[in-house]
Amino acid sequence: MSERDFLNRAINNNDMIAIKVTIGNCTSVDDAEGIAYAILTAEKSTTEMIDAVLQNLLKAKENARNHGYWVHAVSHLTKYLWDKKLISWIAKFNEEAFAGANLGDTSCSDRLMGDFSQFAEWHEDPKKFGITSDSLRWAEKENNNEYFAYALSKVLNSPFSSEADFLAWHLRQPKTWHKFDGDSQTDLVNSAEIKSILQKLSDLGIDISEFRDLEKSLLLEKAAELKKELSAATSEWRIKRISKGIIKTKEALVSLGLNKKGFV
Repeated sequence: MSERDFLNRAINNNDMIAIKVTIGNCTSVDDAEGIAYAILTAEKSTTEMIDAVLQNLLKAKENARNHGYWVHAVSHLTKYLWDKKLISWIAKFNEEAFAGANLGDTSCSDRLMGDFSQFAEWHEDPKKFGITSDSLRWAEKENNNEYFAYALSKVLNSPFSSEADFLAWHLRQPKTWHKFDGDSQTDLVNSAEIKSILQKLSDLGIDISEFRDLEKSLLLEKAAELKKELSAATSEWRIKRISKGIIKTKEALVSLGLNKKGFV
């Protein structure tokens, strides 16, 4: 019988003795990650099983080649912790990861911070998840792209006072404004997202005058950017992709009632 079959049978039979024996043999980071994944994704896993493998993963840090390697392994599993809302375990891993990041090894800590940005509800306090401004001292030095900036800003601004407060904040973030488009192979204005948020704010009775011209301004800015790129493009494939972006941006402008005449 393979080790995986042995473990699956132990899980299905709720055989904690066999599971603890298996866990005891998983002292490396890779092995600890592997058995943690198996337990976290098993249909019949219990709280006792999950606690046992996560404690083992925490202990496996002692055998890691470096701090970042261990955080990398943890980052493969945090989605399942968030799905199961294992708040105390999320906090333990965040605290351990960010403590090392503040000492200089920031590898993959951005992924754990990003989990809060992706999975936390607007009313949730990051402190419950082991995230504080002090534990994120490392992050303030690494704010080098809009995705990272969005995640850090959400952490530092949470919890929000209301859903409307969160939506307004979300709409002010550069990350919200654009979305990668496969046809043109570039970021285009995310009109659908902007309209959706504005509708939600309107439904909540919030004055949206601050954002009324946001989509139009972004589209005109993108139009000018694409026009400049097209004039500098030389390869056929590049011209073709930029042209697709131009067509989509034109259509979005026209949908706002703007005349496309004179645009490219």
